[in-house]
Amino acid sequence: MIPAPGNFFPVSRNMIRDTLEKLINRTPVDTNECQGVFIEMLEGRLTESEIAAFLTALRAKGEDFSDL
Repeated sequence: MIPAPGNFFPVSRNMIRDTLEKLINRTPVDTNECQGVFIEMLEGRLTESEIAAFLTALRAKGEDFSDL
């Protein structure tokens, strides 16, 4: 069950940057981190550039079902 957007994950202003850094360095990314970024994306808190960077880095790392 996926929680309703908005209140489940603590929102960090650096969440996208921290997650991008992990993806670029091919460091394992926690499922909660990816879900948090997706929630931020769906709630419109990320710029188009941040979304593109996240999806590109996820693809370059080799996305896994647990990431999605």
